[in-house]
Amino acid sequence: AATPPPTIATNQTSTVAATAPPTAADVPVTSSPTTQSVSNACVFCEGGIPDLMLTVSTGQTCGAVKEISADHINGSAICNIIQIEETVCCPKLIANPCTFCEDGIPDEDSMPENAAGATCGEIKALAIKESADSLICSILQQPESSCCPPPPLPPDNPCLFCEGGIPDPGFSFVVDGTEKTCAELKSLVGNEGKETDLCATIQNV
Repeated sequence: AATPPPTIATNQTSTVAATAPPTAADVPVTSSPTTQSVSNACVFCEGGIPDLMLTVSTGQTCGAVKEISADHINGSAICNIIQIEETVCCPKLIANPCTFCEDGIPDEDSMPENAAGATCGEIKALAIKESADSLICSILQQPESSCCPPPPLPPDNPCLFCEGGIPDPGFSFVVDGTEKTCAELKSLVGNEGKETDLCATIQNV
């Protein structure tokens, strides 16, 4: 009888270890950048800005400076620099502010002497930021005589013009080569004496 071929008996089994897929916990999480927290943002003009279009020393508007401040941390060096512009954008109200030319300035662009090149308008803007009883206020008020000189005192014998009223104040005449309305003529003679040549000219209109 034929002998069957020998067989190889084996109890060895081959196993394959399965690798589990990575979970979310294995993936490093990278936080995305966020804007500066509102509670920690640089504080700028909390009470509001009267004129958002007013420009500061850098040429930027107050509105733009406030937007920039939100990107910086309150108390930081940059925030401290930004907050300097609050004196322009939202100056603190003073209970008794310094006054300068209360009745108006005929020419705000005029530059009085000994004012370091500042205009009358600029001096007025500086004055309201100072207290009335401060030394700075008294210094700022010195150019008032140049920026807003007091009106001349009326003459003892003033020139009279249309004492009974003017029916048409806008009606105009040419006086000494210059066109003037009746209202302007009446205002003009108010500072003239009755015996002056100008008074006589105007009264003949």
